[in-house]
Amino acid sequence: MRRVDCRRCEAVVVEEVPWGDGKRSLTKAYMLFLARWASRLSWKETAEAFRTSWDKVFDAVEHVVTWGLEHRVLGQIDAIGLDEIQYAKGHKYLTLVYQIDLGVTRLLWVGEENLKIEQRFRLRELLRYNLKTVRAYLLKEAFQQLWDYNSPAWAGKFLDEWCHQVLRSRIRPMKKIARSLRQHRELILNYFRAQKLLSSGVVEGLNNKAKVILRKSYGFRTFRVLELALYHTLGKLPEPESTHDVF
Repeated sequence: MRRVDCRRCEAVVVEEVPWGDGKRSLTKAYMLFLARWASRLSWKETAEAFRTSWDKVFDAVEHVVTWGLEHRVLGQIDAIGLDEIQYAKGHKYLTLVYQIDLGVTRLLWVGEENLKIEQRFRLRELLRYNLKTVRAYLLKEAFQQLWDYNSPAWAGKFLDEWCHQVLRSRIRPMKKIARSLRQHRELILNYFRAQKLLSSGVVEGLNNKAKVILRKSYGFRTFRVLELALYHTLGKLPEPESTHDVF
């Protein structure tokens, strides 16, 4: 596209045309075409099949996913599933949030978490710190027992008792957490109520699909590439309209 001197905005800008998207060298129709094939094949295979480059396939998927995220309608979400999968060496993880309502399963959000070795404390290392640190660690470990309950009533009883113990402590950060948990008590207990209606197998199935997508993405193992690949295949995003179809 040409660069023109815009009198209205008083700047040199890229000419806007209905079949193009800013500085991208591909037309919207061709980007949509490549993106649809990239959801079926690996990006490398898509590039080879249509005699283009991996970077062009990346641009196409980025265009379609960006448009889809801006125009998607979330609506009412009754149940979500959350899990982490490792995508590279060095404790690099992706946090995935899914919608797992009855009849609706899709990816809602992708986040990156990089856990450094020095951030992983062992109990014997904690003993070198003051008593408050040890107490906070033990309270945190005790809280993990909550997820062992199946009954919402017993889970609520445990949560109330844990918050009571924390609020009696002198550890301000932990007390702040306890107050937040009390405030969202009913939302937390919804997890236990939903166990009878929803199976963890739904999340496991989506995670298996995510792992396949990670293997198919090839290219550079960066978070941006993986984020686009996951949204593109699991996000069920709307697609931009095209002026014409490419066959």
